[in-house]
Amino acid sequence: MGYIRVTAEDFAQLEGLSDWRYAGEAISAEFSAGSFTAAAALIVEMAGAAEAADHHPDIDLRYPDLVLVGLSTHAMSGVTMHDIELARKISKLSSGNSEDLPHLP
Repeated sequence: MGYIRVTAEDFAQLEGLSDWRYAGEAISAEFSAGSFTAAAALIVEMAGAAEAADHHPDIDLRYPDLVLVGLSTHAMSGVTMHDIELARKISKLSSGNSEDLPHLP
């Protein structure tokens, strides 16, 4: 699979990523879901989007309602457009605007 690397400078120019921060060889975001069970449900939705994209983030659930997400392309040891595309989908899910995204049954 061909990957397109994204540098920190490239990342800063991209739109739709205000939730995300570029650090080291990854991008990360923190989402507040309102409750622990809502955070767990959000993770299930993120898992569906990740599975559909065949690109899987690191996800951490923290009390009381936080979901921490990290994305990088391990094969490239850095950030690629695959990470950017999934980050945008995850941000959409966290905002509740996810009608057009894949969901787990």
